Amino acid sequence: EFLSQDNSDILIVDIDHDRIRSLNDYLSNQSYRGSAENLNRHFLQFQILPKIFKIELKQEISLLRKNKLNLSMDDCRQRLQNLFMSIFIQSCYNYKDYLNATFDIDLFVQSKQHTIELFLEWFTRTQMFELFIREKLDSNLKNSFAITFDSACEKYRRTLKKQIPQRITVKSVKRKAAIRANKQDNRI
Repeated sequence: EFLSQDNSDILIVDIDHDRIRSLNDYLSNQSYRGSAENLNRHFLQFQILPKIFKIELKQEISLLRKNKLNLSMDDCRQRLQNLFMSIFIQSCYNYKDYLNATFDIDLFVQSKQHTIELFLEWFTRTQMFELFIREKLDSNLKNSFAITFDSACEKYRRTLKKQIPQRITVKSVKRKAAIRANKQDNRI
């Protein structure tokens, strides 16, 4: 039933091969090029997903594989959703600073660390992000996701202000992921 539906809006992030493919391309085992034609060719020459995010994803997937007998499918799905939410929050926590009558994508992207600029160049052009910004501009209505996302962004912003400025390295990301994994293991 799932495969008979229109799945053209589903993207698969292949972190091992640094590709983003549509579900239809993935199922038909076609090249990722067709699903990424809307991306600037410049993006295809480089890794879109920043290394720090790849490490977090790989470590969480590895942890889920180790604990697959102890976790339900819903638990696994929730943990992956939380991880992607964390990535979006780390990437976009200050989006409101660039949201007035319009959204200034260029200034927003330039406000970030160089290591995630390419990812944001791509991400800010996705339908998901465009819809999110359009809803923020068009209405004052608050849906539960927007409220949750905005409060998480504010919490992250406060955390950043409290932290002593430090350089983000692969080692620090691995350490943070290991600490988070230990906390989640203790809950199981």
